[in-house]
Amino acid sequence: MDIVLITTINEALLWSVMAIGVFIMYKILDIPGLSAEGVFPLGAAIYASQVVAGASPVVATTLAVVGGFCRFSGRFDSY
Repeated sequence: MDIVLITTINEALLWSVMAIGVFIMYKILDIPGLSAEGVFPLGAAIYASQVVAGASPVVATTLAVVGGFCRFSGRFDSY
């Protein structure tokens, strides 16, 4: 039962970071963009694919950050 509680708290803390980012984008900066919602899953997907492919966690993290920067800068937008 303790592991369920710890896991739930850990996941809630991780998702709260994304919620704060979305709040800042919409309310404080007044920018109605969906980039904040797309950057976190993209970074997670890049990291997971690199770790499964055998890359070290440092390299995978670096590639995930670079991918997030490229997505946030709008280079991959199709509209």
